[in-house]
Amino acid sequence: MKLDSLSNWLLSFLKDRGLNPDGRLLFSYDLSQQEYEALRCKLSETIASAGGVELLASLSLGPRRWTAPPAAFVLYASEWWKHEYGGGPWSWAPLLESLGAETDRFPPQLRSEFVARGLSFWHLRPLDKGRAYIGAIVVNGGIPMRLLAHGEGPVALLMSQVLKLANRYHWGSTQVLDAIHERMHLLPNAYRQSQISDLLARFVEAALHLKEEYQLEGVADPVASLDSTLPTWRRRFPVSLESEAAQTLLTGLVREAAAQGTGSTHGLFMAERRLVKGLDAGCFSLESHLSYPGRIPVESLASLFGLRNEEIPRHFTIDFLADMRQPCTDGRLVLGASEPMAVLNVRKWVLRGPSAITEIQLYLRSQTGDHGEPCTIEGGSALAEDDPWIFVESDTGHPVLAAVGGARLPHANAWVALAPGWVIEGAQEANLVGELHGPGLPTRKIYSLKSDARIVSAELAFRVRLGQVSQPGQIYQWKGMRLTEACGRSVFRHTQQPRLFRASEEGLKVVPQSDQQWRRIGSQETLQPREARGPVEVHIMDEGEMVARQRIFMLPPEARIEYCSGQALGVAQVRFRHWGPVELAAEVPVNVTATLSQEGSDNVRIDLSSQGTPPVEFRVHVRWPGMNHELTLTVPYPVSGGRFLHADGSVMQEQETVTLRELIGMRLQIFDTNPDQPSRYEVQQTLGSGKQQVSSRLPVPMLPGVGRAEIRLLDYQQQIESLLGLFDDLDAKVRISLLAGGQSSCEILVGRYSTTLGSEDGQLRFPAEALGLIPVEELEQTRILACPLTQPETTPLGLNPVRSEGVHTGSWEAEGMTRELAPWLVYPASDSAVLFRPLIWVEARNPDTESTDDSEQAVEVKNLPDAMSQADSEMRRSSIHSALKAMSEDHRHESWPLIDSIWQTFHHLPLTALDVWRMLAKQPKAVLSFLLRSELSDAELAAALRRLHRETGWMPELTTVEDLCEVSRALWLRWADQLPPELCKTVFNTTLMSRLRLLGNEIPSLGPLIDTVVFAATDSMSPLLTELAMSRSRDAPNIFIRQLWDGGNSLVNSQLFLVNADREISAWPGRDFVLEHAWPAFVKTCSTTNQQRLLPYFSKLFWPQPQDRKFSVANLPVLCALWAATSTSRQWWSDPRSRLALKQIRDFDPIWFEQAYRQAFKVCMSIDGLVQLPVITEQ
Repeated sequence: MKLDSLSNWLLSFLKDRGLNPDGRLLFSYDLSQQEYEALRCKLSETIASAGGVELLASLSLGPRRWTAPPAAFVLYASEWWKHEYGGGPWSWAPLLESLGAETDRFPPQLRSEFVARGLSFWHLRPLDKGRAYIGAIVVNGGIPMRLLAHGEGPVALLMSQVLKLANRYHWGSTQVLDAIHERMHLLPNAYRQSQISDLLARFVEAALHLKEEYQLEGVADPVASLDSTLPTWRRRFPVSLESEAAQTLLTGLVREAAAQGTGSTHGLFMAERRLVKGLDAGCFSLESHLSYPGRIPVESLASLFGLRNEEIPRHFTIDFLADMRQPCTDGRLVLGASEPMAVLNVRKWVLRGPSAITEIQLYLRSQTGDHGEPCTIEGGSALAEDDPWIFVESDTGHPVLAAVGGARLPHANAWVALAPGWVIEGAQEANLVGELHGPGLPTRKIYSLKSDARIVSAELAFRVRLGQVSQPGQIYQWKGMRLTEACGRSVFRHTQQPRLFRASEEGLKVVPQSDQQWRRIGSQETLQPREARGPVEVHIMDEGEMVARQRIFMLPPEARIEYCSGQALGVAQVRFRHWGPVELAAEVPVNVTATLSQEGSDNVRIDLSSQGTPPVEFRVHVRWPGMNHELTLTVPYPVSGGRFLHADGSVMQEQETVTLRELIGMRLQIFDTNPDQPSRYEVQQTLGSGKQQVSSRLPVPMLPGVGRAEIRLLDYQQQIESLLGLFDDLDAKVRISLLAGGQSSCEILVGRYSTTLGSEDGQLRFPAEALGLIPVEELEQTRILACPLTQPETTPLGLNPVRSEGVHTGSWEAEGMTRELAPWLVYPASDSAVLFRPLIWVEARNPDTESTDDSEQAVEVKNLPDAMSQADSEMRRSSIHSALKAMSEDHRHESWPLIDSIWQTFHHLPLTALDVWRMLAKQPKAVLSFLLRSELSDAELAAALRRLHRETGWMPELTTVEDLCEVSRALWLRWADQLPPELCKTVFNTTLMSRLRLLGNEIPSLGPLIDTVVFAATDSMSPLLTELAMSRSRDAPNIFIRQLWDGGNSLVNSQLFLVNADREISAWPGRDFVLEHAWPAFVKTCSTTNQQRLLPYFSKLFWPQPQDRKFSVANLPVLCALWAATSTSRQWWSDPRSRLALKQIRDFDPIWFEQAYRQAFKVCMSIDGLVQLPVITEQ
């Protein structure tokens, strides 16, 4: 075999460059044309001498683990992409043919493992999305030379546009990629591929990173500056430096990045209304596209919601409200940098139908409720239903909304969407191009304008002027205190005059009062804003001409609505307090009687009574004297206690079952009989029964004088997931109860799945009782997939529904699920209407078989595919447990690639749907080994850690020193017998530090533990360890203890008591948990030696107020740090009630838990001999 020749070529190639593999992308090794041809020749000879590429791969992945063939293969593949790719979808076939290999003799799974091994040699990994292996080759090859041969014009234009926007709005990688995708029409057809868009996004990101890292903004000659400080800067871009076009492109990008200012901190969240062509000619629809950056300065985020920096929660969610309120993004604070930042999970939102024209508001919330004031997203104000909508072409090629009413625009042409009753006058070129349609929207005619025009209705006229020197967009929005019941209409309470803003390229600009004319609707009479009451029309003027109008309602500052439920069902009152002289009309169903009574000059009471079940809500029409324009409010119908509502507003039945996915839009409404002195209300979550029952209660704030509260069930989703993760029962359900004065008022059930899936006569079928509850349209939209569980990279098989006379029977054919590929996982597609429990199909005609043969003995299986193939469920779980244990001890185990493939294929399912994730979470060392050994990207691993933490019973706060040392040792052994000593050390140090840094970012409390193990493994000393080393003395433990507990500036006072001073004492969880349960368990299991070392400090180590309700919250993080530092057995924590208590206490104040844990770990590290560190990096 020609293996030695290939190995020598590879070693010589690296030696000539004075390099070792270091994680750089492969294009940056800069192979010459001669080297590329030589590599092709060497690799072809090696494949031929081995008997084919399949045999070469098998030998390379076998016991001898040859490194050169896979390493050379991925290097050649990347170069082939760079030199030969000519556009269009790419497959492995032409690459393999260029090597003389038979393409149909290289199985996909073997090829993937071969490529992964080759990438690993270069310290690279497959991608974390899409076609992970072929995609990695594309990324490492860089921009194809043939694309640059088209000239850098279209490439430069595309990247210049995206770079400008990314710079201004602090975009993250996801948004850069989205922007690239939208502009791919600028490239030649053959190159409009996802691989190319990924590479172009890397160009933009590289330019931005260089600008930030080397402070290039405003530098006169940024290229010369980089050449002197970082001569190798060009290698950061995915392109061959042999190309002249590439050199021109790179210097142009750097100059443009340096010239771009970062723009305004406004526009953090933006809405863009787009006119979208339909499939039918002349048919258009409207879409609202929401965008936001991946990183936001904390100061800007606080300003957005009217908060101080310190009032932003450490972990938070931002919701948006259009037709209903739903989560937009999760975020967390990153402290310690020069400028505190908030990191957001970026996703793309597109709103259609009525949601596309309504006002879009943002809400900031955490586990303790909403924070600050809601705000309207920039560009997201409600579109006037009567006035003209004006669109212009954006740089993406989409017509986007530029103005409502009239406009002065710099563009040469525009589109105008007109409601009935409007006509265009004076335009030389106004052509009808189609109609704007949408569910719930009136049809509008769309005209193309290429000259100035006057748009006229019976009572109003606007002008559209083109080719003007002015801002490209003229969208307006209001900020002020709104009335909740107005459902998105601009109704303000006059505590402070609402302010009008105009969206511009620099952010929101206040419209001066001199450019506003406030009028009573239907009157030419102008008035001062402070005098306004009721409906008002605000005309926005520009050089004496009205360019837009806004209709709003103004209420007195003390106006409010009170709700009072009666003792009998359906008897209630709604009181309009301090509204001034208004006329009310209640619009109620036929079974409801509404009686209106005037109480003084500015109060109106509505007495309600219903025959039978009252409605969820009713409408109240408000009219001001002398005005025809009325305000319509949607008002909840008060009922005694409370009720759960579906997203569509219908009342849920008592003990109705829903899934976690259905919580979006669901609400719990609470009403009290005495608004001035409301009862005490709590939401209780309960799972299990008897000794296995776990439950938690959260108080519901009820503001005096209102008599009403409304809770979004989505706020409890993570807590419900945590409860479900404590048990292995996949069909478990959490009972959500409203307690009024300690008594249950109403209750629903929340589970993971809507139903199960069974088998009958070779078909898969929903149970008969479930079919009766599933609407026909949802049954038609249920998509079922099946995939071989041990070969998850295989394309999933879509199962066909069984029909009878064209009607769906609730059954699916199991055709195609062969015995040879068993076990199969049958699961709902991500867009399936019904979320059923995934099913393991072990034999083709007998899913989820349970063995009944008592003589069958469980056999220990250490191979994960074999373990997952066990038919008996108990045997399967036991075998998976054994396999994972073996894998955590041996990072060279053959089953590790399967774990990554399972994540990439099935990550959209609940983690608990698969035995492998449930068993992984039960073994702390298996979780840590997955983190260190996985070939997934950092982003995907971070997501996996978050979900393991939330959805399973994994408790990272109980990670011990011993755990982390042992898995670090396993990582060392993985590389020690494959690489030379120096290279092994480099690879090990880099991998360990980057992966443990990722763990520390997700679980900040583990910082000191991670620092300690990293030091033991790499001799790298963190600032924390340096501080400890400098303060080393016999009294150091006492010093750290005093910092924790003593005085007004102590951690417990500043980080716990003062921060939570406003919380009710009953809200502090785990009253006696530490004193009566956790502490005795630690003393019982901690070694005698460690207890002796801790004995001098026991009396001072804990906050000494055992009778105080705050005792457990204050002391549990300290106790967890002791458990981790002493590597004490955690068997006691297997009880789900103990794990739930830890979760509740940690979630009460995560920042305190982190700070106290870190300080307590410092105490442990300063006690001689308490933290034992074994040898990690010796053979």
